[in-house]
Amino acid sequence: MSQPAKKNSIFVPPNLSIGMDQLQLKQSVYESISQKIYQMAGLYLPYNEKNVALMGNRLARLMRDHGVKSYDELNEALRIPSEKLKKDFISAMTTNKTDFFREEAHFHFLKAQLPEKLKAQSEVRIWSSACSTGAEAYTCAILAAENFSPAERQKIKILATDIDHDILGKAVKAQYSSLEMEGLQPHLRNKYFKPIAKQLFELSPELSKSVHFSEFNLMNFQHRFQKKFDFIFCRNVLIYFDKTTTENVLDMLVANLEVKGYLIIGHSESGVIRHPCLKSLGNAIFQKVRN
Repeated sequence: MSQPAKKNSIFVPPNLSIGMDQLQLKQSVYESISQKIYQMAGLYLPYNEKNVALMGNRLARLMRDHGVKSYDELNEALRIPSEKLKKDFISAMTTNKTDFFREEAHFHFLKAQLPEKLKAQSEVRIWSSACSTGAEAYTCAILAAENFSPAERQKIKILATDIDHDILGKAVKAQYSSLEMEGLQPHLRNKYFKPIAKQLFELSPELSKSVHFSEFNLMNFQHRFQKKFDFIFCRNVLIYFDKTTTENVLDMLVANLEVKGYLIIGHSESGVIRHPCLKSLGNAIFQKVRN
């Protein structure tokens, strides 16, 4: 087993070039920068060779764009960052992986539960809480269009949020490459998207306008929306948090969920969910049973 790195040890990230000699990232500077992304976005990146390489690769473009020539200089700039640097830093460090109908069983569950909710309520609220490029939220919109009447669809309100300002801009555009649409069945792609360039497609305005996008940081633990949600998707996000952050985010999500509402998380995360107000239904789906 290899020995832990000594404080201020140096790791040179592979293939990192910003127009100068390869940069060296001291452990002390790495830990300072990783603490800043932890405070801003809850992203937990303990010091190891894999994470140092990850940070180096993700910060390369950020440093070029902001004319920063060393990690020490970046670390100092992040001490009291401009709003743009802060947004760009968060955008560079956070992961944006999503697909249409990803973990499809969750959408079969949503389809099965919606009729009862629509019958009993004046509106049904769905929150895609880490929406990335919007595929998850637009999958909900496509599901509604495929299975419910126009009057029922009017009652379905979809909110999609993400911490990354830039990725939200892409989500609002609702334009996707063929590669990004691999999870979408061809007949749905042909029905709801139009080609606008080679291998690039745009979602129909009717569906794109049915989703409201907003910037939101899950670290805002005390936030309470004006109305609670019937379904909250928070999939493949908690794996990036430590135990304390996970518990705080979970408390916030549960506080914004209606009793008898559903929290849907990633399959790899279901083992970390422990909350007195939630009951597991299996398949990484939890129901809120009490306030």
